[in-house]
Amino acid sequence: MDNGIYALYLAIMCILRISSEVYRAASDDIFELDEEEYQIFSFKSDLYHIKNKDELFSYIRNVLNEVVKDTTYNEENDRSIIDDIVNYLNYNYQYDISLNQLATHKYYMNPSYLSRLFKQVTGQNFSRYLIRLRMQKARELLKNKDIKVSEVASYVGYNDLSNFIQTFKKHYGITPNQLRRNNEHM
Repeated sequence: MDNGIYALYLAIMCILRISSEVYRAASDDIFELDEEEYQIFSFKSDLYHIKNKDELFSYIRNVLNEVVKDTTYNEENDRSIIDDIVNYLNYNYQYDISLNQLATHKYYMNPSYLSRLFKQVTGQNFSRYLIRLRMQKARELLKNKDIKVSEVASYVGYNDLSNFIQTFKKHYGITPNQLRRNNEHM
């Protein structure tokens, strides 16, 4: 990596971390942050999608606007945040994602508030929404008989096959293998 690009990258990461610290320090609700958890979820994944200087400046401007914006209730902005989370989940459902991490490190919001807002807008709590999304993706993948059930489980974010099968059965009333057998007869 070019030294100039790497230096810019480090500067951006520093700006984002400082912004996050300022917001959390100013927040009425103090929530503890495990340093290890902070390192696991970072702004790096957002930065990989940036293709040019204008997109980078726009991204930083948006992050800083979130940090300094007025905290009064803004329904349109809140809906936009939830739409952004839903979009993020659609592309990242296979990863270990928590609403607490998103609230703290991406949206600079109180996790409890974001949880209530997510349920208000989507009609479901975050974990149920994520499970439903993963199960829908699993069902689509199970149509391909060349993919093993264990691989499907891994593709949709489950490291434990038995947990995946149990969740799938609870969600659809049948196991993944039963679904495949039923699809053969159709």
